[in-house]
Amino acid sequence: MFIKMALKQNIQSLPMEVLDCVFSHMGDKESVKQSRLVSRAFNNAAAPYLIDEAQVRVTSKSLSRLEELCNHDIFSKSITDVTIILSQYDVSLAMDRSLFMQDCTGRLLRNMEMRERMGAYKWRRMIASRCRKRVPPFSFQDKNREDALQREIEQQLWQLMYFNPVLLKISEEGFDEKEATPFQQVAMRLYSRYRERCQDQERVRRGNNHIDRICSALAKLPNLCNLRFDDPYLIVDEELQASDFPDLGFDRRMLEHFDCILSPSRCLSDLLPLESPWQHLDTLILSYQPATIEDLRALVALQADTITTFKWDYGWLLSGRWSEAVEVLRGFRKLETVSLEYPKGERFGTRVTPTCDVPYEEMYSYILKETDVNPLIAENTS
Repeated sequence: MFIKMALKQNIQSLPMEVLDCVFSHMGDKESVKQSRLVSRAFNNAAAPYLIDEAQVRVTSKSLSRLEELCNHDIFSKSITDVTIILSQYDVSLAMDRSLFMQDCTGRLLRNMEMRERMGAYKWRRMIASRCRKRVPPFSFQDKNREDALQREIEQQLWQLMYFNPVLLKISEEGFDEKEATPFQQVAMRLYSRYRERCQDQERVRRGNNHIDRICSALAKLPNLCNLRFDDPYLIVDEELQASDFPDLGFDRRMLEHFDCILSPSRCLSDLLPLESPWQHLDTLILSYQPATIEDLRALVALQADTITTFKWDYGWLLSGRWSEAVEVLRGFRKLETVSLEYPKGERFGTRVTPTCDVPYEEMYSYILKETDVNPLIAENTS
């Protein structure tokens, strides 16, 4: 009798408790989403497992999305984890196209170097794999057309950054925007977008209204268990599409290298808490990081007795003079190692190609107190 009844059962007639147990073990969100289309019962059982976490940034769109989820009858009860992204758009970059282009150049360089390193790693791994399998060495003929096209694009970008730094020319006096190259037009349009996003951010932040909105929304999540504050190195909110730039002739392969430019930007004061010292911080390494002379003064004032190694390669000095910067860094009382490779800004210019006439050894000797002659001041007076 029991067997005959069981044969008449079908999945639609399973109790809600059983369906709930099934979906609680289904980790694939796409499968959960598709299951909701089976029936109303499946929809009601699967919905709570479709969204269990949320992320919010200080933008009107992101805050509205969070509020929408927190006011939802089902999702407000299913969300257990919320991440608040602390990275923000830099007002100083949004108000100064020259600074934005310097930051844009640094981002492109970082992106290109990261891709080069990843490519070299994949290359070595592929060769090692072929050697283990006793397959003939890797040859260029084995590369498919997509790899060849991507390599050609990367070579174009390297040429753009190192041999023809047209991006930085956008901020020069007398620049004729009507004669802008395709790369310059992309950069200018991205600057306009960045500025719009920064303005939106500042409107949301006015009067600390964003804090009230976030707190009110979180109060509506009865099952909230984990609240995380994150400051990711790089946020890519969207992918630039060829349809956004139909008149420039760039496809997605080229535009993907520019995705990082619209990410929130951070200066040294955004990366380190310059209000209170880090008692155990003895090594600080920064790469392609912009900073003002005020940032450096605040850093040295707090960490003068802890830092023994300071490296600021490809650093951008956004304000002040480099002669002042080396004077400030001389304030590290326990410094043993210093590196300022390829400095940018002020006397060293904003060109992407490395500056050749930098008196590195003299600068390092002065910062480490091996001499009392500031080489950058001596050059000006000679």
